[in-house]
Amino acid sequence: MILARISKAIREQNWFAVVLEFVIVVSGVFLAFQVSTWSNEADRRAYVRDVLGRLHGELSSLAEVRARLLEPRADRLARLLEARPVIMEAGGPDTLSDADCFSIAVSHYGIGNSPDAFPSLDELVSSGAVEAIRSEALRHRAMQLYSKRTAVRTRSAVDAGRVVNLPQEYPDAVRATLFADPEDEEDGYSRGAACDLAVMRSDTSFQATLIENTEILWTHVDFTYGFLDDAIEALRVAIEAELDLPQSSAPEDETAP
Repeated sequence: MILARISKAIREQNWFAVVLEFVIVVSGVFLAFQVSTWSNEADRRAYVRDVLGRLHGELSSLAEVRARLLEPRADRLARLLEARPVIMEAGGPDTLSDADCFSIAVSHYGIGNSPDAFPSLDELVSSGAVEAIRSEALRHRAMQLYSKRTAVRTRSAVDAGRVVNLPQEYPDAVRATLFADPEDEEDGYSRGAACDLAVMRSDTSFQATLIENTEILWTHVDFTYGFLDDAIEALRVAIEAELDLPQSSAPEDETAP
């Protein structure tokens, strides 16, 4: 119909009518395109909010799991740091406590990657939807966690290959044991350890390996957990601000860009 009117106007050399019809056609196409763009943008924002909501739940749940796993590792590190000067005869008592001995025996345990799966964060990045986040601070936090996780995974894999099973390598210095434990629900036994402080003090190779294990565990606690936990908490706080959720405490050592 419009094309017929334009053809008729051209034949009649009614240029005003030609221009008017042309403007109507262009305006209609532009408006339709703009409406489609607005609709797509609204859908994209709704999708991003949905992913962010899911991501907030993942971060909260995983933060609790990581906190439970970090506690025994931090305690083990504290005991290794307590035992080192005793073994190296740099100070402290002349005996090792049972707890310190056990910490030495399991100093290699659990070194490696920590729980760090955030499916919704992977979805945000792989789909490109992270670019649709309007908050620059939130975008920064999301990409910060994503890149930190990569760095942590790389370092954790290296550390897992370096740590040494001391009872296996130095059985004269520290020996894995079992003791009857009525509260154990599996087989009625729990793990223990027996340490020979004199052998530990005379074996410089054992001492060097213990120091190395301690440093690796320190990195595990401080980097694999602490470094990534800071990024997890920072992103969680940023999501809460974006979605108007109840606020968690903001990390003290990081500020939004």
